[in-house]
Amino acid sequence: GRGMTARGSILAIALWVIAALAAAAVAVSSYLSTETRLTRYHLARAQARAWAKAGVLLAMQRLASDAMQPEDASQPELTYDWLGDDWAVPPDDARQTDPSRWHVEVAPIPGMVSGAHRVVITVKDEERLLPLSKALLDVDIVKSLLEDPEAAQALIEYQDTIKRAKVVVVEEAWALPPFQARPELKTVFAEHVSPYTDGPVNINTLNPEAWKAIVHDPAANALIDALTQARDGARGVGAPCHATSKATAAQELANCARMGDVMPVSQLFNSLDSVVGFDVKSSTFSIVAEGLAGLSNTDVRYRIGAIVQRNASSARTMMVGSVPFRVVAWRELR
Repeated sequence: GRGMTARGSILAIALWVIAALAAAAVAVSSYLSTETRLTRYHLARAQARAWAKAGVLLAMQRLASDAMQPEDASQPELTYDWLGDDWAVPPDDARQTDPSRWHVEVAPIPGMVSGAHRVVITVKDEERLLPLSKALLDVDIVKSLLEDPEAAQALIEYQDTIKRAKVVVVEEAWALPPFQARPELKTVFAEHVSPYTDGPVNINTLNPEAWKAIVHDPAANALIDALTQARDGARGVGAPCHATSKATAAQELANCARMGDVMPVSQLFNSLDSVVGFDVKSSTFSIVAEGLAGLSNTDVRYRIGAIVQRNASSARTMMVGSVPFRVVAWRELR
């Protein structure tokens, strides 16, 4: 009887040990599985970030290449930027509502994370926008842009009376009561104003709503619409066109819009020049690059936004090819 009891106790203990080991094995397996998934996620995230950084550099390379190549081989002295340049138009892509969005497919490397790999890059000309510093010099410009006199007055008073210094980022306006009451004003302001330029604007890329705000003359709105639609080839007006120099800009865009009388266009350009100045080339650009690394059941994304100045004269520059660039702002949006 004692032998049977001892053997039964040993069997029971053995079963408990086996059960405990099985539970431990399940726990360890679950832990390792979780750790494996986390490792894969962190690797994918690191790759997505690396591809986003590479996307910014690729965009800078495209801007540098555009700066080094003459627009017209027969007139190499002409330098201008327009929405038909390589930096603005996706390769092998038709013109779209937003022509500056282009995709780069990244070929997977054996041993790396499986799934989709790509970089989506947006390059935009900051000099197509109304310079923030110039906008806040005239309440009529802000009124014309926002179409809200109360918000315009609050913004000017904040700069001149409360802060007593220049507003340097558009987000400073968000705490003002009119912007809190009407959140859509934030979008309008952010999409048409740039804190990164002081002028001049580029007449070849200038946003029509920003142009209207600068001139703030309702009688000129129809003319601005006609010029920008002809310039951009919108609504079937014709092929896109552009100005090749400041001196000839009025005549070239008037011809593009098929206007027989260039005088109103010249007067419009003189008004624009007196407020912010205009040119036909740009130096400041915004770049947003989103890297995507695919896992088996999801995609990991990482976004980086940068503001860069091409042909910068600052001491703190980086060379892309033979073109000096300055990174004005860098934000990892994740």
